[in-house]
Amino acid sequence: MPHYRWKNKSDTGRIQAKNKMIARIILRKNGINNAVIYREINWIKLTQRKPSFSKKIELFDSLKLFLKSGMDLRNSLMHIKKQTSNSHIKLILTNIEKSIQNGQSLSEAFSSHPDFSDPLTLSLILLGESTGTLEKQLDVIIHHHKKYQALVSSIKQSLTYPCVIMISTIFVTTILLKFAIPPFIEIFSTANLKVPALTANLIELSNAINWNNIGITMLVSMTLLIIFRQIKKRKSFRKVLDKTLLRISLYRETLIARYCHILSSTLNAGLPLSDSLSLVINISRNSIYIELFKKTLSSIEKGHPLSKTLKPPIIPMMLYSLLLTGEETGRLGEIFKQASTLYEGRLQQKIDRLTRLIEPVIISFLAGFVGLIVIALYLPIFNIGNAIL
Repeated sequence: MPHYRWKNKSDTGRIQAKNKMIARIILRKNGINNAVIYREINWIKLTQRKPSFSKKIELFDSLKLFLKSGMDLRNSLMHIKKQTSNSHIKLILTNIEKSIQNGQSLSEAFSSHPDFSDPLTLSLILLGESTGTLEKQLDVIIHHHKKYQALVSSIKQSLTYPCVIMISTIFVTTILLKFAIPPFIEIFSTANLKVPALTANLIELSNAINWNNIGITMLVSMTLLIIFRQIKKRKSFRKVLDKTLLRISLYRETLIARYCHILSSTLNAGLPLSDSLSLVINISRNSIYIELFKKTLSSIEKGHPLSKTLKPPIIPMMLYSLLLTGEETGRLGEIFKQASTLYEGRLQQKIDRLTRLIEPVIISFLAGFVGLIVIALYLPIFNIGNAIL
């Protein structure tokens, strides 16, 4: 919970509240009016990096092993804290240990640390505490994080190579235009050569590359980025953007695979369907799917089947057919698990195919672009040779 500083004519102080409005209400109840309130910046938190997936998996894996060995929760956390070298994780574990010592449950203690506990993790821990199956739910959490980590790593690897090549191309081209071409310009101007149109365009581009223009370009880019981020917060724009992104099959199948995996994990763990859908709504960032799952949740609460709202075109026909089968057999959790495996396999195939396709395309583009610069530089020289002959 954030902290706020307050100041009026006679006094100053510090208060903890969910937001600025609640902080003002608390102050008024205590007889403090007309106070200036501002949020306190936590510089330590700003300098700390969020724990990686591997660190989360390591923590939950260690906790599961200690609990299986018969050790109690508090001692398990104490031993994990001693083993870790990460200061941020040590601080989190210390706070969780203190919370448990003060009578809080593990799910309540983790809820104070959103960097380490997403809604799915908290729900599964709570389910494990209420049913006495905490070790089993930790297994589900570990499996979920490993799956998600593998998916994210796969997408990052497929994008890293083209991004590095594109950045290198821009850097090399800028260096060529800024430092390699000016000597040729001097030669052409001294010899009073009539340069071809391709060379003339290259010379104009080289003359445009200066520190002032680079600074202006960076400033305009940053301004556009800030404007885009502000516009992105608007619901109408966000809806249009999300709808456009869903036309990209790679993005759409990534979301489908993740939703199926979450639903299979939670349903097989014993969560009711309504709670599983609520989790998907909390985790999802696509407004189109959030709206769809909200309608689905409202529909099943009225007694309708899941397939009434989860249907094509927004849901793939294959998944819809599997869904109907799952409803008939009463094995929705197993059906979503099969669908998750199916779409994750398809997604991996598409990523591998895209990676294999991108590499030669980028190399060809880079070779062609550098070749074009070389041809543009040497065309006037070839013209001199032809004139002499």
